[in-house]
Amino acid sequence: MPLPTPNNETSDVFANRCMADSTMVAEYPDGKQRYAVCLSQYDAKEIEAERPLNKPFRTPEGPKKFAVYVKNEKGNVAKVTFGDSDMEIKRDDDESRKNFRARHQCDTNPGPKWKARYWSCRMWESGKSVSDMLKAINYEQEYETYMAKRRVYSTDGIIHAISSQITGDELPEDIQYLPPGQHDITATKNGKPAELTLTVTARTANLLQKSFDKITSGDREQIFIDFNHDDKEASAWVTKFYWAGDDPETGGVRAKVQWTSKGEEALEGRNYRKFSPTFTLNSKGEIDGTTLNAGGLVNRPAFKDITPIVASEGDNYKTDSQMIDEEKDKKPIASQEEEPKKDETSAMDKLAEKDEEIKSLKAKIKALEEDKKKEQEVAAQSAVDKAVEDGRIPPKDEKVKAKWVSILEHDPDAVMALNALPVNPAFQRVVQAKRDEGGIIETGHEAQVRATKEIQAKNGMTFDDAWAQCRYERPQLFN
Repeated sequence: MPLPTPNNETSDVFANRCMADSTMVAEYPDGKQRYAVCLSQYDAKEIEAERPLNKPFRTPEGPKKFAVYVKNEKGNVAKVTFGDSDMEIKRDDDESRKNFRARHQCDTNPGPKWKARYWSCRMWESGKSVSDMLKAINYEQEYETYMAKRRVYSTDGIIHAISSQITGDELPEDIQYLPPGQHDITATKNGKPAELTLTVTARTANLLQKSFDKITSGDREQIFIDFNHDDKEASAWVTKFYWAGDDPETGGVRAKVQWTSKGEEALEGRNYRKFSPTFTLNSKGEIDGTTLNAGGLVNRPAFKDITPIVASEGDNYKTDSQMIDEEKDKKPIASQEEEPKKDETSAMDKLAEKDEEIKSLKAKIKALEEDKKKEQEVAAQSAVDKAVEDGRIPPKDEKVKAKWVSILEHDPDAVMALNALPVNPAFQRVVQAKRDEGGIIETGHEAQVRATKEIQAKNGMTFDDAWAQCRYERPQLFN
């Protein structure tokens, strides 16, 4: 199958379509490599600003070793590839350099700039290294920028809890994600403060790792840590969760991380010293997973006894759990005779209580499923409305719109394919004509207002509060 090619698209639209292409996913499973190939497929005119003229760069995707953008004899921008991928440039060997340049007439007739021979000769000049000749393209940085632009994830039931600091002069390869044991914390749930009692065990680490594997399956996404839960730039990439034992400082659930350059700068400059995890809870109030955004660097604690990331100068850090243990040592241990006796409950009473608990849990699960379904319906309809407004799908074709709504309700990730559809100016003219006639075609803002009013009616809150909660719970409507 041929690789995707640009079709009057912006670089972002083409990148989304190219990254999701089945042939690209199959041939380039590594996301960064796939993104580099997608960039190389993009039309030369569109990326002239990103690829300056007459600046060679490496092409890891092939078919040649190097490429360069030049203006040809007609004044058009063209991409010239050159250099055998299997051939070493032995420019430092006088004899090899002399033979190559003689064979290709480099000193007498190297040819114009839009020919491969000209640039091959440039690579075999003396006095300059290949690195000096290249205009390096930082695919790593461009890939991170691309991923940051397209991150959208659900925030239902997500808990933001301020926690750890990071110790030592050198940044660690792993951090304490959650301290071991039981903790009473004040966190943020659905944008509101929440008092929680959480227990962190080895099972917690296993559930977090399973969640990690699900999110990153097939190299679709990469879990990250941001700054202050702003869901923008990454301070680190999370690569694994694991259980490290019951020690309050070195144990608990730990996360292996790869710090970004901005994360390193923030921590080394002591702009941030602490870490706040993001996690989800099940119906029993237990931690059962993480999200695409696994937390952020912050400066205020909720988990009081979590190990610091960067200790302040001169600190002799002592966790609250250690102080609690010392207080326990001072208290006398009550004898068994002093402990109150527990009321005995009959087996039938216990069964009845369990039945009631099961009924209650089923009701909660049903309510959550209904809420989730409703939110997916609203998000799907809003995405289709936006596509109509942009001119990507026919505004009068109700069957097509209904089909896309159904697809997005069952697979929210399909919004990437919807947004990759080319814009049709004819559709845009129909939308504008409808507006001129006084017809109703919902805009992105109108979708935001509609979703806000639904939250307002459901929770009995003011419009401003509902708007703030809508931005938090349904970020896809505001992108």
